[in-house]
Amino acid sequence: MKRLLTLSILMMSLTVVAQQVDITFELNMSSVTTADAVWIAGGGNFENPGDNPAYQMTETSPGSDVYTVTVTRDVGFSSYYTFTNGTCGDYSCKENLAGLPCGDPGNFNDRFLPPVSSDTTILACFGQCSTDGTCDAVETSDVTFRVDMNDYAGSFSTVSIGGTWNGFNPTEFPMTETSPGSGVYEITLGFTDGLTYEYKFIEDGGVAGEEYYETLAVGLPCTMTSGPFTNRVFTVNGDEVMETVCFESCESCENTLPFYDVLFRVDMSQYTGPAFSSVDLNGSFNGFCGGCAPMSDDDGDDIYELTVAIQEGTVEYLFTLDGFATGQEEFQEGDPCTSTIDIFTNRTLDVTSDVDLEPVCWNSCDVCETTVPNDFACDATELTLNDTLTSDNTGSTGEGLTATCWGGDGTENDIWFVFDAPGGDIEVETIELDGGLADTQIALLSSDDGTCTGTLTEIACSEDEGEGFMSLITATVDAGTYWIHVDSWDDQEGEFDIVVRAEEEVITGNNAVCDAAELTVDAGPASTDNSGATGDGPQGSCWDDGAQNDIWFTFVAPAGGAVEVETFDTGDNGNTQVAVHSSS
Repeated sequence: MKRLLTLSILMMSLTVVAQQVDITFELNMSSVTTADAVWIAGGGNFENPGDNPAYQMTETSPGSDVYTVTVTRDVGFSSYYTFTNGTCGDYSCKENLAGLPCGDPGNFNDRFLPPVSSDTTILACFGQCSTDGTCDAVETSDVTFRVDMNDYAGSFSTVSIGGTWNGFNPTEFPMTETSPGSGVYEITLGFTDGLTYEYKFIEDGGVAGEEYYETLAVGLPCTMTSGPFTNRVFTVNGDEVMETVCFESCESCENTLPFYDVLFRVDMSQYTGPAFSSVDLNGSFNGFCGGCAPMSDDDGDDIYELTVAIQEGTVEYLFTLDGFATGQEEFQEGDPCTSTIDIFTNRTLDVTSDVDLEPVCWNSCDVCETTVPNDFACDATELTLNDTLTSDNTGSTGEGLTATCWGGDGTENDIWFVFDAPGGDIEVETIELDGGLADTQIALLSSDDGTCTGTLTEIACSEDEGEGFMSLITATVDAGTYWIHVDSWDDQEGEFDIVVRAEEEVITGNNAVCDAAELTVDAGPASTDNSGATGDGPQGSCWDDGAQNDIWFTFVAPAGGAVEVETFDTGDNGNTQVAVHSSS
């Protein structure tokens, strides 16, 4: 008999459940303008921004600018990671930690999370290394980049720049040629102070599929290598203009001379030719291109200007109108600011450094001359309080700064005055003279630094508030220096009177010689009053009735100079006697 045996085997499956922890990331975004989404990403554990909704961070409360996400991981979990300000699969919107202690240069400047053994909250600030969830104030600086393409053997139509701040985007920041034909391209961008950025120059970045990123050798002094990528690198330490470098090099192009910024200016205030729409700069540095380099007159003073980067050496140039359509400057051979080459006589300039050229008159080697002594703010005529002065604007030219209430054609025949106010109420009035200027408009201005070269700010303005069509300003001012800007309506010229009225300080308390009031030579008249004064002696040798109501003053005389002391009748006392004494 065959015996059958049935073996029952009980199979047991044992599963070991690992202990897990919750890791919360809390991110302060106040250091930047927050995009439409904030993500934790990277490190091989958090996927790419936008790939998995589990890694999108949410704002803790509306307007808090603090974003959070919690992930569950096994005890001992660690990983590299980063935050992105936006959904950018190419990581172009990731935070920049280059050069900061919390960014690992060997791992794309990402953060590192050490092994976690219990529930943990990580506090961070976007783009910063704080560990308490606060963000430091962000300071920014302007950095100018320049690249020289003259030695580049390939052909190209555009040059751009890309870096870690924009995911090396080849189209976002196109560069412009410093001047037509220079071969040097530049751009100025704003960056956060203290941060380190990587970047490259790109040719034909604006043509999809044809962009070419410069190749930089490992170990070049201006570069850093992160993984397989070698890029240019810089740290922001305030506003900076970078040295011009050759494409794919840390140095300037071999045998290429440096470029300098030259400010060209031409004064059109005395131009009398046909009407024009634009003033243009033409020269050997731009191939006398016509209208490719228009100049600007932003402040309306008839002085047109333009800054151009020009390579070291000698250049020729001239100013033209509407390209060449309306006119151009014409010089004679031998004029001091010119050179004559191949029968053409043009302005000439030796460029050896950055320079701001003085404004020259159209078709002249010199500045425009004017016969009006107070044609400009820095040549203002000084007014004495309460003294009426006759002035004339005939032949004056415009200097811009059109006041808010002025009409007509603006500043065509303006002149300037200046005065010192003691503080308090003042009146400024223009007064018509027979056969003179009959219609004025005026403005009262202060300077931020008390000088004519500072920023002049309008305090008050008047067009026809005076007698007839003349002007009157009443104002309350602090003690200080003020300017009066006087213009005429529609180019009128002629004489007029102007006066600044103010209640002057009256000097008192100088009854005794040791209480003498201090006067300053050439500072103008001072008002005083001897009412109630008593005799203090000594009396002057020419005095008739002794020292009965005498008062005292003191001054420091200039070395070796003559001093004239004079009293003026104000209507209260028409008879004075004066003596000058020295002290041993």
